[in-house]
Amino acid sequence: MGFMATVIKYIKENANNDSFKIKILTPIIIFIILNWFTKNNMNTSQLFLNFLATLIFGGLYAKYAYSEILKQVQENKNLVKYLNQQIGRKATVLVEEIDPTGSYGKSQHFTKIHIDKELPKGLIVNCKIYKMNENILKAKLI
Repeated sequence: MGFMATVIKYIKENANNDSFKIKILTPIIIFIILNWFTKNNMNTSQLFLNFLATLIFGGLYAKYAYSEILKQVQENKNLVKYLNQQIGRKATVLVEEIDPTGSYGKSQHFTKIHIDKELPKGLIVNCKIYKMNENILKAKLI
């Protein structure tokens, strides 16, 4: 997946996240507040200065928000790289959840792993990782 596609995916996934909305809407809200308090006696130069201040602050804030997005995108890339490196390796898994598709647990490195067989909670098993799907490793018992 390309960089822009990853950023767009991140935005879509976090569009309903309140902190994400705050990061995006803060510059707009500041501009509205600045203009609300000075609306009665504002001339063109004051409006321009308010707009300029909003752009500067909004730009700094947007830089922070986008750097946070880029940081999370990079962390996700690192996670995907790590998970792909685990394919073909053996792992020891502590079973934590059971559902009709199998069992979920965590490896010794706290990586989420799905095993195709229903196993009792609390069981520690050895398995071999064969695939990754949506940041969850798939494994078979050995």
